[in-house]
Amino acid sequence: MKFLIIFFVLFKIASGASENDTEIVHVQIVSNHGVRTPLAQYPDNPNNIWSKYSRSTGQLTDVGMRQMLKSGRKLRAKYPHLSKTYDRTRAWAFSSDFDRNIQSAQLIMTGMYQPSEGYANWTDDSTLSGFMPIPIRTAPSECDTIFRRHATCARLIQLQAEAKLNNSAKENASTAFLYKMRCMSSIELTYYDLWKLGDKALVDAAHNLTVEMYITQNLPRLMEIRDDNYFVTYLYSMELAKLISGSLLNQLVTYFDRKIKATTDNEFYLYTGFEFYLGGLQRLLGTTTNFMQPDFGAQFSFELRKNSTNNYFVHTLYKNHADEEFKTVNISGCEAFCPIEKLKTLVQDKIIINFDDACKAI
Repeated sequence: MKFLIIFFVLFKIASGASENDTEIVHVQIVSNHGVRTPLAQYPDNPNNIWSKYSRSTGQLTDVGMRQMLKSGRKLRAKYPHLSKTYDRTRAWAFSSDFDRNIQSAQLIMTGMYQPSEGYANWTDDSTLSGFMPIPIRTAPSECDTIFRRHATCARLIQLQAEAKLNNSAKENASTAFLYKMRCMSSIELTYYDLWKLGDKALVDAAHNLTVEMYITQNLPRLMEIRDDNYFVTYLYSMELAKLISGSLLNQLVTYFDRKIKATTDNEFYLYTGFEFYLGGLQRLLGTTTNFMQPDFGAQFSFELRKNSTNNYFVHTLYKNHADEEFKTVNISGCEAFCPIEKLKTLVQDKIIINFDDACKAI
């Protein structure tokens, strides 16, 4: 019996924290936007219905809006202990400066929070019952300290050029397929444009539109090239992924620290950006080795948890699409409930504090 007790104690120490013996004190969500209009123009497109969405590419659609509102409601159901009404001292949302990301943030926060008592009767319009506008922070790309992909970065351009050069064998092996897709689509494509056809299939399918036969018949190959393009452009090397998501990772760790040190009351942070920011986090944290472009509404959830002895852990969850459920993912080198100090050690060379220095060309 004594042996069994000792074994149990040692097992508990070795296995670390768990959901049952910790409480969530802080949650940070990183989200891709909802489904949008296509990012390119397609000649002879039988599904050319997109002019109603601001007559522009890349705009959140009504389907995408419903996705993001539902996503916020699912987060509310997952984290019922968080404040049910919006309080600016306890919740905060930041978006990169693009329409579909800002709208996605607004809809997620609307799904998460009901008006507080003082705002319950702010409108006499019954169709707006239960809704309150929630502020979303953003910044122009050159001033954004969290989402840095669209800032000028000489080193990023260098690394992307090197990655494409190293990928030339795969590109050359797809020459015949490329010419075939050019002919069938009537678009002057390069290898790194083929993603547009796979993207069109995803967008059309999300809106219950019929996808052209030539795309459907070649979809596995198109999606394979789409994922290859995504990997080469954003994740080919750890340095490249660091330039994409290192500032975001620094933000996450910094705000965990602030919560632990009680310099903030905030319990919920939301960041909405593009899929490559989630991919950059996947690469930097080592949560997968199978890099595929995250789908519409993909999200990371980073839960800061505390046990009865005031030790802190980070539990990381991920879902690849708005309609999926979160699943636990392990950070490379750490257990599912990763001690915060261990996490900080693991990522210390993967965060970016000074983006301008990191962007200097070599």
